[in-house]
Amino acid sequence: MKRILFIFVMILVLFLGTGLPSGEMPAAANTGTYSWEGEWSTNWGDMVLTQTGSKVSGTYTHDQGKISGTVSGNTLTGTWSESPSYSPPGDAGEVELVMSEDGKSFTGKWRYGSEGSWGSWDGGTRVTDVIVTRPTDYDHASSWAISELDKASEFGLIPDSLKGADMTKPITREEFAELAVKLYEQTTGTSADAVSPNPFTDTMNPEVLKAFKLGITSGISASAFAPDELTNREQVSAMLSRTIRIMAPGGDFSTAGAPVFSDQKDISSWALEHVQFMAKSGIIKGTDGKFMPKATTTAQKSAGYATATREQALLMSVRAFEKYTSE
Repeated sequence: MKRILFIFVMILVLFLGTGLPSGEMPAAANTGTYSWEGEWSTNWGDMVLTQTGSKVSGTYTHDQGKISGTVSGNTLTGTWSESPSYSPPGDAGEVELVMSEDGKSFTGKWRYGSEGSWGSWDGGTRVTDVIVTRPTDYDHASSWAISELDKASEFGLIPDSLKGADMTKPITREEFAELAVKLYEQTTGTSADAVSPNPFTDTMNPEVLKAFKLGITSGISASAFAPDELTNREQVSAMLSRTIRIMAPGGDFSTAGAPVFSDQKDISSWALEHVQFMAKSGIIKGTDGKFMPKATTTAQKSAGYATATREQALLMSVRAFEKYTSE
């Protein structure tokens, strides 16, 4: 990075302009209200940034520079790189930028590689209008799921393990147990307790142990939970149905009037009542008259047929939360 001519200027800025000891940054307000998207004027040239979710990338004019990073709150942490090599330690390194509370400016610091003293990346003022954004607790969601995923975030129903995760991916037994516990706690305002001693040898996750003690889920054997195993639609229905019965023990759980699915013969006997109740409640729905409870052929298993995704599971959680907090 060709910055030797700027060192003296930076020392003066650090000494005279900031009022802070060298290397310290002003305290950041954890707002996350404004996007980094747009054009900025900085002491390392004009910068243009784009932002998708929590990911930011862009360019700046000094030595055909590039910048990329991840946003947390109003802090952008990442890397810079410049011509000719775009490689550390001479032409790349770490950068941290902190946006002001009004979203109109930033202060920052950079360094060569990942070690050594920090220099100043200041003078960051917006050239374009401030873009208001809202941090989300999810990533890579299907367009049809976004409105209810926004509700899941608003209601506090997204477990920590799923925050920032790709919502289109299948949900595991462990993840669904965490989701179900979160639904129970947010709906009832009660913190669940984990079972003790732990009966499982393949998980120590306290959320799984809470789900087990509540009776939401069980293991695949007396000592194994299989946390990474994927779930199917009838398993999800059963676990969510049990959660609702624990949340609202005085509720009406009859299945009279439940829709009859053309593939109902494929629903396991232990899951049928739960599927019917969930379908009657409108919390889980079929497609073209089918419920698609589980894979029954080798081809279906290979294709991931009837596997529940994270976004599908969260949408069911939102519907259950809305139904049982309004009654």
